Amino acid sequence: MNSYLFNSASVASPYSDEALARQHLKEMLDGLGVIDDASKGALPTLRVAKCPWEVEVYKAVDLSTSLSMGALAESFYETNDYEYARYFSALSCMFPESNAVDDIALEGALRLLDEMPEIRCEENLMAIQLAGSDALICAVSDFVLVSMLSDQCWDFFRADFFSNEIGYGFFHAANARHANEIVGHLNRAERAEITQSTLMDHVDDVFPNIKFGNDVGGQIPRFPPNIFRLMLTRLDELNAMGGLWLNMEGPIPDPRRCIVDESDATMDNYGSYRRFHGHDGVIRTFRKHIWIDKGNRIHLYLHEDAKTVEVGYIGKHLPTVTFGL
Repeated sequence: MNSYLFNSASVASPYSDEALARQHLKEMLDGLGVIDDASKGALPTLRVAKCPWEVEVYKAVDLSTSLSMGALAESFYETNDYEYARYFSALSCMFPESNAVDDIALEGALRLLDEMPEIRCEENLMAIQLAGSDALICAVSDFVLVSMLSDQCWDFFRADFFSNEIGYGFFHAANARHANEIVGHLNRAERAEITQSTLMDHVDDVFPNIKFGNDVGGQIPRFPPNIFRLMLTRLDELNAMGGLWLNMEGPIPDPRRCIVDESDATMDNYGSYRRFHGHDGVIRTFRKHIWIDKGNRIHLYLHEDAKTVEVGYIGKHLPTVTFGL
C-alpha cells in the first residue's frame, strides 16, 4: 500500500448534518491511523481528486453554510478532538504535488472503465460502480480506497471482481474496523508464508501486541513441526487479546479463560523451570500459560502497568505436581 485514494463518490451528495459529517471524518481518519501504525517503511500518502479545501462535505439544508473537507478537519482544532486536525494537517503535508496517478495506473483504470458493463463480482457491485474510476485506479494500483461512511454501500474492507476473466481487487477503509480487517488480512497472508526457520524474523509484524523473550528463538526450532500452524493460531489469539487490552481498563480480556496460572504447589516445586530471559534480557518467572495442545504450552508474563503480553517459552509441557519430569 503506497497511497490512500479518497473516494469522491462518498461525498458526491454533501452531508446535511454537520455533526454526522464530523463523526464520519473522524472515523475515516481513525482508519488511516490504524493502517499507518501497521505500515512498514514510508507511510502512505493521501491522494484527493482536488484540493481538500475544495471538496465540499457538508451543506446546510437551507444552503446558508457549507464546509469543505479541509475546513471541517481544521475545525477540530477548536475542540477536544484537536489530534484529528493535527493528523489531517500531517496528511496534508504528504499530499503529492500532483494528485494524478501514474500513466500506467490511469491507463489500466480507463480500460476497466470501458469494460465496466462486463465486470462481475459477488459483492459490492454498487460501490464499485459508484466509485467508478477511483475504485478502478485502486484495483490496478497498490492504493487503498478511503471513504466517509455516508452510505452503507461503503461498509466493506475488500472488493474483488473479474473483468474479461481477470481478477482484480482493492482494499477499502471508512473506519478503524475496516482498517483492522485490512491489517489482519495482510498479516494472515504474511503468516501463511512463515516457517519455523523464519518465524522470529516476522513476529514483530505478525504479532505486534506480543513481546518475545530472548530464549524463544532457540525454542522454536525444537518445536514439533506437525503442530507449528496450531501454535501460530494460539499466538494469534493471544495477540488479539493483547490488542484489546491496550484499549481498555482492568485485566487482560480472556473470555474463553485460555490463560492459566500455575498452582502454588507447582511453583514451589518447579518454579525454576519457568524462568526465562525476557525481551529486555531480564530473567522473569513466566508463571502463566496457554495450551497449544495436550503436550505443549506457551508460557507468558503479563506486564500489568504497560498492558503488555510477553512470551518467554514455547514448547513441551513443563513439569507440574501432576505432570512430572
